[in-house]
Formats: sequence, structure tokens, C-alpha cells
Amino acid sequence: MADAPLNLGLGSNIGLDGQVSNVRHINCYVEDAGTDAKGRFVIHASPGLNRFDDGTYTGISRGLIQLNDNALIGFLGNEVASFDTGGVSSTLGTLVGSGRVFLARNRNAAPQIAVITNSGQYHILQSGAISQINDADLPVPNSVTYLKGFFLFSIADGRIFQSDLDASNVSSLAFDSANSRSEGLVRVFGHGGFLYAFGKKTTEIWQPDPSLASEPFVFSPVQQDIEFGCIAPHSVAQVGTSMAWVDDDGIVRHGRDGSAVRISNHGVERAIQDLSPLNRSLIAGRAWFHQGHEFYTLFSSAWTWEFDVLTGQWHERQSYGSDTWRINDIVAFNGAYIGSSSTNGELFEISATAFDEDGDLFVMDIRAPTVHTFPHGYIADSLEVDAIMGVGLNSLSDHENNPLLMVDYSDDGGKNFTGERTATLGQLGKYKNKIKMNKWGEVREGGRQWRLRASPAVLRGIISASLSVRPTR
Repeated sequence: MADAPLNLGLGSNIGLDGQVSNVRHINCYVEDAGTDAKGRFVIHASPGLNRFDDGTYTGISRGLIQLNDNALIGFLGNEVASFDTGGVSSTLGTLVGSGRVFLARNRNAAPQIAVITNSGQYHILQSGAISQINDADLPVPNSVTYLKGFFLFSIADGRIFQSDLDASNVSSLAFDSANSRSEGLVRVFGHGGFLYAFGKKTTEIWQPDPSLASEPFVFSPVQQDIEFGCIAPHSVAQVGTSMAWVDDDGIVRHGRDGSAVRISNHGVERAIQDLSPLNRSLIAGRAWFHQGHEFYTLFSSAWTWEFDVLTGQWHERQSYGSDTWRINDIVAFNGAYIGSSSTNGELFEISATAFDEDGDLFVMDIRAPTVHTFPHGYIADSLEVDAIMGVGLNSLSDHENNPLLMVDYSDDGGKNFTGERTATLGQLGKYKNKIKMNKWGEVREGGRQWRLRASPAVLRGIISASLSVRPTR
């Protein structure tokens, strides 16, 4: 009998077929603890959700933006709401239509928030009131951003319009055209002092030009383009000191100043490709931080993938009973990250001290790489897991106060799992726990994939696992 570490993987890496690869980390992420640690790569449970708002809105979130240190603005269905730091809300007005909106805030003494709907309507929120702007000098915009005192608008025909300084109005002469290609524009995005004009196949980079200070439009293109466009305008987000987005081929890119490094793996790219063209265009991306990790989360109608900038690994998020996470937008506010619901107007704080999702069960799921001794089979005598237990108090059910580790396996590349065993993870406040499960039987030459699941109501992660095996006779 031989004892060997069970490789738990570094993230989700789904192959074209499960027999090739079906490694998955769902609701958990890996952390490199260093060579001096008990286990080099520890898998931690993702943070849970606490309800943030006072529960008065039902419309699905179309966008969130911080107005100032004391006010978070939410576009929830057809209602526009303001939330204070305690989540207490007030209704500011209405916004017709549906679908995500593009939002940008300027530095006006009374900050203005520009809103562009998916039908090209332009609204301004200022001093607690929202109004539609019908400016004859501005053609129908398809996005808005803010840079160096100006609102900047993209037009589908390739023009970029600029507002007056610290204002919402637009001059008829305050525009120029992205002309590297004749493909038009889908998004403008201000980042690092530059303006990125995303087209369908390429991206132009513009900058403020001092020589144009007296002109209506004060930006000019730099002598470099990014040779990738954008298939999902809402996927563009600032991630660290760079940007991330889904390019025109459905590949996730990360870069700035002309660079565009591929960060998606084949599993992410297949997930994007499997969406319909419409749903690919609706993918949204948001960046947020948690305990030293910066995550770039991609939201779609069919899945939620998350990239850890620190480790370069992808994992997945799923709410209980769903293939997607219940969150559809994330924004920083009052020292925390607030997420909006994908099904109603509820808001949640993403919290390391939340061990469920606002009372709903939250399960971390690790699907390890297949263990095989090809061309031979083996007998699996035991599986041992070294788990980290959280400490603190909660008011959850008995099951969640004393959560279970659930282990089962698949002999067909993850298509079916069977043979589930359960073990208690220990009482609240227990610092560590080793779980051992015996007699898993014979494994054929194709190998076996092990799946470890746990309710992280108390569980904070898994350090390592070990498998005892011996050859078949």
C-alpha cells in the first residue's frame, strides 16, 4: 500500500471531454502559501453574502455606481435608488427600458452621473434627480466614460464625442473619429490617463493633447493600436493597473498601453463560444478585492467564471441549485464590496464572515484531477483530508454549525458521480480536523476523479488530501 498526495488542482480547467480534464474549483480559490507552509497551495472557500439593503426594490439591477462616500446609486429595474452606508434607501426617480446601463461620474461640484441605456438614451443624475438629455449635438451614444474632466461618448459609426469640462452638455464640434478601421465603436473606456476606443476588431488608444487645448475636442490618437476588438462591451473593467475584456474572438485579454495578453484558458473560451451571439455580447466583467486577491468576475446567462489576478487561475461561482452566481454586478462602497442580485433588487455585501448566501446554503466544490495508473488499475484503500476550520460565531442551522465534508467519485470523466460518503467537519471553533474515509474499492485503468464538497459555514479551506492505493493483482 502506498500513500500519495492527492492533487487537488489549482483552479477550473475543463477539457473538451471530461476524460481529458474536468478539474474544477467552484466557490473556492487557491492561495500560494509558500514553500515553508504545511501545504504549498491551500484551497480557501469563497466569501459568502450578507444582505445590505433595506429590501424595498424588486427590479433586477442594471448598474451600480458610488456617488460619494455616503451614497451608492442603484439602477434597479425602472427605479433609481440611493443607498446610504447602512443600506437605507430612497427612490430618486425612474429610468425606462431594461438591460445594463453604462455609467460614469464626473468631478462637478455637485457630481453628475451620466447614464447610457442599451437603446442609446442619455440621462444625467444630479442632486438627487434624474433627467433625460435630448441634445441635438450628440448622436445616439452606445457607451460613456469619464477622463480628465470630460464625459466621452462612443457612437456606433466610429465617432467619439466629448462633453464640456465638468459638464453634461456636448458641442456639435466636440468630436473626432476612430479611423484605423471602418468598423465603428462598441465602447469607450478611460484608463491610466488614456482613452481606449474599442471597436469590433481593433482598439484605438487616445490621449489628451495639449496642442488641442483651445479646440472643441482635446484628444488625439497615439501611434499604436491594440489589434483586438471587443465582443462584450460590458466586459471591459479595470483590473489592477490594467484592463480586462472579452475580445472579438471570445478570448479574455488583460493589458494596457498596447498590450493584450490572453488570460483565459480553453475551458473559459469554450464556455464563451457555447453562448449564443446575443448572450456573448451581454457578458459583463467586474473587478473586486478579497484578502489580497483581486478577482475579475465574468457574468453570463449560463455561467459565472472568476479570474484570480494574484495566481493567474480561474475558478467558478455557483449559487446553490444554480449554474450561475446570484450576483450580477459588484461595486466598491464604504470599505466593502456590494453585489446586486441577478433576479431582483436585493443588494449584498460580499463578506469573509458570511458562511452562506444570505441564509441560503453555500457549497464549495473541488473536483480533483483524475488519479490513474494507466495502463493498470488500482485499489483505493483510503482518502484523508486535512481541513482548516473557521472560528467565530454564527446563528445558522445545526447542519451548518457542524458542516459535512461530502466525498464521491466519477469513473467516466465527471459525467456521473457516485459512492458519496459524508464526514463531520467538527464543531464551531475547532481549529483543525483530519478526515479519513476507507475502502473505496477497485479503480479500472481509466482512473478516477474525486470530488470534495463542503458547506463552508465554518470551513475555511482545505490544506491537502492523501490517497492510499495499491496495485490490482
